[in-house]
Amino acid sequence: MTRIVDTPTLTISEDVEGKQIIYKRDESLAKQTFDGFLRASSSIFNIALSSNEDMPLGDVDDVRGFYIEADGDFNMILNGGAEIIAFKLADTVTGRKAKCRMDAQVTQINIANPDTANALNGSFGVWGDIAP
Repeated sequence: MTRIVDTPTLTISEDVEGKQIIYKRDESLAKQTFDGFLRASSSIFNIALSSNEDMPLGDVDDVRGFYIEADGDFNMILNGGAEIIAFKLADTVTGRKAKCRMDAQVTQINIANPDTANALNGSFGVWGDIAP
């Protein structure tokens, strides 16, 4: 059985030191644990400039969620559809990643690199196959 622990904490403040807090979600309230999946698969990717690739789903037959992070902007198409979901880096600080985590049943995840100058590098994981 696969265990997935998701802890999306978020703190928004008006200053760099984080003292003038506007919003803060406590880690103990944000943590979610999922134990109902039998399989998971992960990989890294390198997509050439102006190219696209289907992400490998490994041995997960019934995908129920995925996580992707990349070192640049990317476009995603789910389930062979036509709708493009664009992900952009929040800023140009070195080391920043464009990220997406989704709990959804999907059959195909296609990632496109819109950059005409740089390859897109990142990591990718899926989970699914619900336990009986």
